[in-house]
Amino acid sequence: MQLSHNITFVRRRRSLPLVFAVLVALACIQAESHADGYTGPALVGWFDDGTCYAPVHVGFLFFALTSEDFVGGAQTVAAGVNTVGNDFKGLFQMTGPGCNRVRRDFYGVAQLAFGANIVDGRFTGLCQLGIVNVADEVRGLQLGLVNKACILRGVQIGLINLVSDNALPFCPIVNIGF
Repeated sequence: MQLSHNITFVRRRRSLPLVFAVLVALACIQAESHADGYTGPALVGWFDDGTCYAPVHVGFLFFALTSEDFVGGAQTVAAGVNTVGNDFKGLFQMTGPGCNRVRRDFYGVAQLAFGANIVDGRFTGLCQLGIVNVADEVRGLQLGLVNKACILRGVQIGLINLVSDNALPFCPIVNIGF
């Protein structure tokens, strides 16, 4: 019984270099896919001139970057930074400790981060859920400790809620804009 357990352990150790080589190759493909103008395969999906078309864009080495648009299901990384160069058109953008960033507009269900969610343009979705949530225009819910929007067409719930284009620019706990 003890002998078979040792044999299994030796087999697993021999396969570790192969597993490592596959992970490195996938990381290289993923890193290459972030380049401007790249067209070709990614880990799961396809890049066409910097736009990612994928059911899931999984980040490696603490980042998931798309130089143009993201079109698909979810962009995710366990811890680190998700960045979309233009528009996000999908379901979820999520990270553990870290930041989600969309440089133009977000159209989806939610941005989820144990950190910051930032949309430079319009957030249109169900919820921005993070410690800090920032968007130029919000059409949905911001739920976090600090929420900031220039234009609010929804609800902010948090300790500090800021809306520049509102009769009351600062409102603790709950802020509603129409």
